[in-house]
Amino acid sequence: MKFKILQIFLCLILLIGCNRNDSDLAVQENGIVESFKVQSSSRVDKEINYTPDWSAKQEYNGEIYVPLKADKEIFPIIDGNKQLSINNDIWLKATYKEDNWKFTILKVLPNDDSDKFKSGIVVYEDYKNGTLS
Repeated sequence: MKFKILQIFLCLILLIGCNRNDSDLAVQENGIVESFKVQSSSRVDKEINYTPDWSAKQEYNGEIYVPLKADKEIFPIIDGNKQLSINNDIWLKATYKEDNWKFTILKVLPNDDSDKFKSGIVVYEDYKNGTLS
């Protein structure tokens, strides 16, 4: 009888703990869209506007990755004179630190247009001020 009570008690503790983690993450993510809108209005480089697909966001190692759509086609030069659209290879990386969201644009530039997933370069661009890293 004591063992059954202990099992029930441990299950309740586990369920309560899981619910708190989910709600904490939901509260933390609530400000991400608003923060993105605020930073979009104060961006230095407004030549290309990006629209995030929030429904397709993915979390990895405490950071959130969201696919971006650009309002213009982006064609970097590959192999000297070939051009390849990278509009489906642009991501927003959102990092939450010190009660603020920091956004970085990731652009995947493939080395070879015949196999985009084989090798390439990832360009990191600060969303707010446009600096590359």
